[in-house]
Amino acid sequence: MSYRSHEILQGPGYANVRALYKADGYAEEELKRPIIGIANAYNSICPGHIVLRQMAERIREGIQAAGGMPIEFGTIGACDGIAMGHEGMRYILPAREMIANDVEAMVQAHRLDGIVLLGSCDKIIPGMLIGAMRVNLPAIFINGGPSLPGHMADGNPYGGEWIDHSCIQQSEGALQAEKITEKEFKWIEDNAMPTVGSCAMLGTANTMGCLAETSFKKRKSFNTAYHYGFFGFLGRCADLSAYMACFLFLQKQ
Repeated sequence: MSYRSHEILQGPGYANVRALYKADGYAEEELKRPIIGIANAYNSICPGHIVLRQMAERIREGIQAAGGMPIEFGTIGACDGIAMGHEGMRYILPAREMIANDVEAMVQAHRLDGIVLLGSCDKIIPGMLIGAMRVNLPAIFINGGPSLPGHMADGNPYGGEWIDHSCIQQSEGALQAEKITEKEFKWIEDNAMPTVGSCAMLGTANTMGCLAETSFKKRKSFNTAYHYGFFGFLGRCADLSAYMACFLFLQKQ
């Protein structure tokens, strides 16, 4: 089986490329496998991305178990919520194209055979999917998952017994209108988002996460590479070995 990464890994003319990979710690036998990139938007700013470092380790294990050679690279992951209401918001939409550019540049510059996209939140998921469609190689998208909602069973002004991050902004208006006290407002602030993950509401982060569950089989309209786009929402507890086996199978078609 020939992979496109082998175009720059075989023969005396590419000894320098093999030497660079060996400097990273990869063995000769590993360079004969398909090279699968992991595009990781980990950072410790955005709650939806703080779990991605641990997830990346499991992804590496899955790629290796399925017979691939994993390599990881990073991209940005700006938080819409933290950027909101000040000059920082001007950078959020351009960040989507920056992420797509990162994915395309790294995959194409290094002739990778496939890509696993690891990210959460508003512009990050679309940026990664745009990048995957540009390179048109087998790709799996893995979402970090949403935050749990806050629990407010008694006196919930929004109905029901749950609150989320969006309730904080709504509560600001209620505070100004003197419908709630400062103590009640502070309680909502401290309890609306009790865990890491993308904000637990139907914003772009979670709607795009749902969209990314769609898997596209062979499409005649794709006219490059392997003619596949494959996006799978795997969640936190997926059997990555099984998914990577499917992933590598698609490459052979």
